[in-house]
Amino acid sequence: MKFLKFIISIFSLVAVQNLSAQKITLNELHTMASYKNWETTNKFLISKGWDYYDSSESDGIGYNTISWAHGRNLYDNAKAKGWFYVYNYEGLPNKIMYRFRQKEFYNTIIQQVSSNGYKLTDEEILDNRVVASYENKLFYLKIAYNREEDSDNDDDYYYGGSNKKTYTVYEVSIYKKGGVYDPNNGFKKDYDENGNVISTYNLKDGKIEGLLTNYDSIGRVKRTANFKLGNLEGPSVENFYLAILQNFKG
Repeated sequence: MKFLKFIISIFSLVAVQNLSAQKITLNELHTMASYKNWETTNKFLISKGWDYYDSSESDGIGYNTISWAHGRNLYDNAKAKGWFYVYNYEGLPNKIMYRFRQKEFYNTIIQQVSSNGYKLTDEEILDNRVVASYENKLFYLKIAYNREEDSDNDDDYYYGGSNKKTYTVYEVSIYKKGGVYDPNNGFKKDYDENGNVISTYNLKDGKIEGLLTNYDSIGRVKRTANFKLGNLEGPSVENFYLAILQNFKG
C-alpha cells in the first residue's frame, strides 16, 4: 500500500512539473516579445522542457517562422499539448503566439491582463472562433478561443459527442507597438508584385512621419519626400536616370 502511494505521488509530481514547464505567464510573453533575437527565446523554452519543432524561411516578403512544441504525441509528431511560435522579420522577433488547451493557463493569463494596463479594444465572433483584442502602452494582445476537432483519446480537455471530440484551444498572440506587425506605427516597407521594395517610410498613429523614399524596379531611389503628421513638408526630390545604350558591331 505504501509502495502504491509512493508511485502515485511520483506520477503526480511529474504531472505537476510538466504542467508547470508548459505554462507561460503574460509577463514571460512580454519578455520574449521584447527580445532582439530568437535564440534567447529558444534558450528560455528549452530550459522549460519545450522542443524545437520546425522553421520556415521567408519568401522575401513575408516572415520567417520558428515553432516549438511541449508534450508531443509519441504516435503523431504533429500533435502536442502546447505550441509556441516566433514570427521573425529581418532578424528581429516581432510577434509571438502561444497555443494550449489548459483552461487553468488561460485563467492565469487573463488575470494578468488588467494588472498590466491592458484595455479591451475589439471583439470578433467567427465560425468556431472568437477573438478579444487588447492593448496597453507597449503591446498589442489578442486572445482567441478556437473549437477544434481531434480523434485522440489521451487528453482530458475536450467535450465528447458521438464519434468525435471537440476541444477549446486557447491562442495568445502578442507583439510590440511600433513593430512590423503594428499597422499604424513603426517602420514600413511596401513591395510590388515581384517582391521588390517600392517604398519605405515610418508611420505614427497611421500617418506618415518623416522621410518617405520611393524606389524603381531595380532598387534605385526614385523619389524622396518629408512628411509631418501625414502632410507633405517641403518639396519632394525626384531622380531621373538615363538609359545607357550600347551598340555592338557584328
